[in-house]
Amino acid sequence: MNTMDPSTVQGILAQGLHAIGCPTGAAVVVTSQGIVDSATVGDMNSETPVVIGSTSKSLTGLAVTQLADQGLIDVQQPLTHYLPNAPVLPDATVHDVARHCSGLRFDSTCARTKKFRYSNRNYNLLGELVEKISSLPFMEYVQRNIIDLQHHTPVIFGHVAFLGHYFPATPFDLSTQSWIQPPSGGIAMNIQDAAHYLQSYLAGDFSLEHMLIDAAPADGSPAVSGVLGDKGRYGYGWIEKEYSDHRIYLHSGKVPGVTTLFALVPDRDVGVALLVPAGDFLVGTPLIEKLGEALILAVIGDYSEPPTTRECVIARMQVTAGYALFLAFAMVVGVTSVHWNLPLVGIGCAAVIAGGVRLFSGTPTAWIYRFAPDFFCVILVGILLMAGAGIYAFV
Repeated sequence: MNTMDPSTVQGILAQGLHAIGCPTGAAVVVTSQGIVDSATVGDMNSETPVVIGSTSKSLTGLAVTQLADQGLIDVQQPLTHYLPNAPVLPDATVHDVARHCSGLRFDSTCARTKKFRYSNRNYNLLGELVEKISSLPFMEYVQRNIIDLQHHTPVIFGHVAFLGHYFPATPFDLSTQSWIQPPSGGIAMNIQDAAHYLQSYLAGDFSLEHMLIDAAPADGSPAVSGVLGDKGRYGYGWIEKEYSDHRIYLHSGKVPGVTTLFALVPDRDVGVALLVPAGDFLVGTPLIEKLGEALILAVIGDYSEPPTTRECVIARMQVTAGYALFLAFAMVVGVTSVHWNLPLVGIGCAAVIAGGVRLFSGTPTAWIYRFAPDFFCVILVGILLMAGAGIYAFV
């Protein structure tokens, strides 16, 4: 890679976080030889571990490929060969599951085709597979075979935004009953861990090419949209994208209170990790991903402006305007329902919106609140206004 100005990472990180209003974060740039540059802003330091979200999936994918290389797993066998009760399509192979082509939807219900559909459940199932085949708890397998993640400081769950103001995120359950588990999004790393993990790929200890064989086209999916466009292929926890003659492998992670990004550019022998303990799903999180994109482009000698305060203000105004319009709509529905004695209008609209939010988000209701509490509260108030008016008209 080209020699970087030592202030580049620090400058991009500080500018981007300030613009977004995030108080703290960390970033690192590595090559196969080690750390080239790193930066922290605010209270976060190089040893502060955070829950990294869906960037965890690449460790799960790597564990599966390791066991396959040892002949312990045949990835072309149906997953149900190993896990008979797995709720995937009967002919969905381990390879299909690792590419999100198992039939499982985002909300963990099962469709009829093996089209690409991003689902945490796929990787929770792969975690179960790793445990069954290795006879080790998933995190113990990771510790022994991928990376030592023994931390001497408590894991932080970051901050979640409510109308642009950040508050400490409530720790959430990562057990086998949770929607988010370590194999799909619950692994914790600090920036040093992330650096070591990415360096291992660049040094040839782990094979990206092996994990991306027959990767699933995922153009336009929210799973691949954001950083460096909306086109990409998915395989074993990595997204492969092309940018300016470079093949870039990346994955972002989003959990309530934390946003992360891992990226590798093998032909430039460089990797980038970004850990930001802040989650603002509709405004801040997309801008944190833009900050990650700026870091990636900086290390390959290109330039992209980090997020600006103006962008953040405009995005916040748009979201706030959307909230206001929805509440105005809810009031109109409520008044109409009462004035014209049409109870089904209020009750029906409330039911349709409640079901629609759950259906189109594909996210359990409790997790909608965790990810976007302001959105959840606005929708809830609107639904109660409409339903309450409908009930009043009925009685």
